[in-house]
Amino acid sequence: MMEKQIKTQLVAHGIIRLELPARTLPPFTHINSYVVARDEKAVLIDPGFYEERSLEIVKEALQNARLESIVLTHTHPDHIEGIPLVRKIFPEVPIFVHELELAKVSHFQNVHALEIEQVLGVGGLELQPIFTPGHSLGHVSFYEAVSGMTLVGDMLAGFGSIWIGTPDGNINNYFESLEKLKALNATALAPGHGDVIHNVSEKLDEVKQHRLQRLEQVVTALKSKPLTLSELRLQIYPEIDERMTSLAERSLLALLEKLEQDHKVSKTNNCWGLAR
Repeated sequence: MMEKQIKTQLVAHGIIRLELPARTLPPFTHINSYVVARDEKAVLIDPGFYEERSLEIVKEALQNARLESIVLTHTHPDHIEGIPLVRKIFPEVPIFVHELELAKVSHFQNVHALEIEQVLGVGGLELQPIFTPGHSLGHVSFYEAVSGMTLVGDMLAGFGSIWIGTPDGNINNYFESLEKLKALNATALAPGHGDVIHNVSEKLDEVKQHRLQRLEQVVTALKSKPLTLSELRLQIYPEIDERMTSLAERSLLALLEKLEQDHKVSKTNNCWGLAR
């Protein structure tokens, strides 16, 4: 088996992307952790790696900078698994996450609520937290004004599409968060998976259109007759691996919740059908 590669890339002044092997959902095999360092101070964003060698890459990226905090875009396992490894060499480093996701990391010590109104200063760099729920309840992106780079976590990916599923995923929130990102007029988007995105407006429109097409797929599938969730899954995802069944159905539930809120579908006797 080929060893999973590690990639280090300077994506903006003071911002390093570390593409590290992670236990994540397909089609992805890596997580992007980011080191933001300036004037001998640094923060680490989304340490989702699991290998000791990845920790060595983080140490190299820090160089002589002092790690002041771990900052999380959200708390899905593939974005936090490396915290115990980091704590081996930086045992006192605090963790910051949106208050809606504090409970997910309560087993760690020295965890604090991230204040959305508070800019994170890293030497001469300033990271502005942007509340971008949709993929998760307390998902946060970070805008760096000097470079125009926005670290977007799992709002979108460099390739493929990100997962949005119940209970934490919400399509309406996701669409609103996409509009927030678009309003920033960022020069580039640094995602949790895949390469940095430079065609910002086009990509944001593309991922929204993909989700709208999924919504339309569901409506079309229900036009002939009401379907149970599993029947609907077989129509929308006919070739999905059985191990992904639960994730696929939770994704469909998020779509159905959106359509129900829009009065396009309704549920009766465990079947979903078009609203009348």
